[in-house]
Amino acid sequence: MTLEAETLTDPAVMRRDLPSYARLLEGSSDGSVFLRMEWLGAWWAHYGKGRLLQATEVREGGRLVGYGLFMATEMGKLVKTRKLEFVGAGHSDLLGIVAENDRVEVIDAVLDQVIEGSTWDIGEFRDVRQYGPTAGRVLERFPLADVSEENSPCIIVRPSFQEYLSSLSQNARHNMGTCRRTLDNLEASFVRIADRDSIPIALEEFFRLHEMRWSKKAEDSILTAQMRDFLRDAIRRFAHTGIPVIHALMIGEKTISMCLGFEYRNRYLYYLSGFDPAYLRYGPGRCLLSKVIEEAHERGLKDVDLLRGDEEYKYHLGAENRSNLIVKVRRPSFKARIMDSAIYKRSR
Repeated sequence: MTLEAETLTDPAVMRRDLPSYARLLEGSSDGSVFLRMEWLGAWWAHYGKGRLLQATEVREGGRLVGYGLFMATEMGKLVKTRKLEFVGAGHSDLLGIVAENDRVEVIDAVLDQVIEGSTWDIGEFRDVRQYGPTAGRVLERFPLADVSEENSPCIIVRPSFQEYLSSLSQNARHNMGTCRRTLDNLEASFVRIADRDSIPIALEEFFRLHEMRWSKKAEDSILTAQMRDFLRDAIRRFAHTGIPVIHALMIGEKTISMCLGFEYRNRYLYYLSGFDPAYLRYGPGRCLLSKVIEEAHERGLKDVDLLRGDEEYKYHLGAENRSNLIVKVRRPSFKARIMDSAIYKRSR
């Protein structure tokens, strides 16, 4: 059958044919929690203002077989240009085009619509998994693109937690043992919060701890008021799924560390963390993450994805390096060249 692609700009498209979209997502190697419509719908509600939605659907005999959710943002003062990105860019990891069983011709049908569209000058496709089907086709279709990599370390879950510990360096095992003794000495409890009634309450406590951590460092937290509202909305939309999970370390009734993550497709994704600076000397964040890794082994998950960023602690925990790509493309137009030049000057 012939593939038929259509680009739609009404945000209502993000709410239609959700069962078919969910089916596509489950069958796609690039499918991630950040491509779930609960996440993207919340993102658009809080960050979509002033942007042009470009949702490309690919159908075959009326059946949805491909989907690419893009947006165009107007930039510049004297020379107006539009930048094309995936919806969710900047707050998400692992974005891309969703295609039935990773079909190359379906991804190409989406890209054909993107290339032929006249609504953008500069394209930036970020958080694309390096060896995923989206990356392969984007690099093929845009051979002159500027490509950069961003590390996204991941811990592979072993058959047992003891086997995982044995795979670590001697220094890492020592640090893990220190965490265990610290938790025992403090009589700390490890708490998993995932039920729909408790997680919104836990989220507010997480916000408090995250703010405490960053205020102690005299740095601005990424959790702006807008992002907090976005996360509240996303967690609310996920309520029926059991995907969001908050872990906490507690001493009695006092919470000393928390992290927000997602358990999806038998993987745990470590998104954000926070802790009480009064307990900094105990390494509360490191101790909590060690318990999360242990729980992942107990639950039989495939891996603990620490998401983008090459912080040293991730590798001390035995993480293997994976990469996301940022692919920047430019139309052969005067406006695009002007925009490229401005971006280059700002980056110097």
